[in-house]
Amino acid sequence: MAVFALLMLVMARPTRLSLDWGISVSILGELWRLWALGYSGEHTRGTEVAAPRLITSGPFSVCRNPLYLGNALNSLGVTVAVCGGWPLPIRLGLLGCCALALALVYGCCVRAEERFLRERFGSAYDDYCRRTPRFFPRRWPTPASREEGFCWGNLGFEKVTLIWWVLCWSYLHCRYIGVL
Repeated sequence: MAVFALLMLVMARPTRLSLDWGISVSILGELWRLWALGYSGEHTRGTEVAAPRLITSGPFSVCRNPLYLGNALNSLGVTVAVCGGWPLPIRLGLLGCCALALALVYGCCVRAEERFLRERFGSAYDDYCRRTPRFFPRRWPTPASREEGFCWGNLGFEKVTLIWWVLCWSYLHCRYIGVL
């Protein structure tokens, strides 16, 4: 994914319209991610699947993979910004490649995580799956329990990601104004 993202940035031909639409989608994705991280905490950042508890409130009450949804919106937003100056067939191809890459990467991750969660939480996880869609939200979030509420302290480790996010969008803006 990282190589694809770097290639996209090198090929960037943002326009004012593509930057506006892209940053809007990306901001939505990053806010969604931060909301989810406020509930899930740092254990979602590792390369190993871990879950000290089953989180079912906040963004996790409207879809089972809100972090991946936020990441996908971020990636699609950057792709929209990157390809604004390309001809339509290339723009559609880049958006399609981005969507395919996201589906492949997150599809594998989701399957592994679901196996782990089913083994760990059993019927509670099965009940959660029956009432909560995997990826695309379909309803309003349910209120958080005392144990599952949003915690600002969970966002402290997200600084590096936010720095990269700002650098990426600064780079795209510089490409647009012709500095790079």
